[in-house]
Amino acid sequence: MEQLRKDKRYTYTDYCTWDDSERWELIDGVPYTMSPAPRPGHQSISGEIHRQLANFLKGKPCKLFIAPFDVRLDVDGEDDTVVQPDLVVICDRR
Repeated sequence: MEQLRKDKRYTYTDYCTWDDSERWELIDGVPYTMSPAPRPGHQSISGEIHRQLANFLKGKPCKLFIAPFDVRLDVDGEDDTVVQPDLVVICDRR
């Protein structure tokens, strides 16, 4: 992958072309490399939160997703923010 420039703003379209052998987040057009795989303690806590949320959401219209899962945020009308939270609950079908 070509070297990303600090002085350039990127969009989701750019993000989709990047080599996915590395994980990235894009915040306000600025790319950030994500840390390597989480440690066991992090995974244990994340797994427990996932279990509890999944039990709570059973039979409800909301869906629970675990990383890696791209979440596009369009706060300011720009398509320049993509994050990968550990867990995300989505209730809006759109």
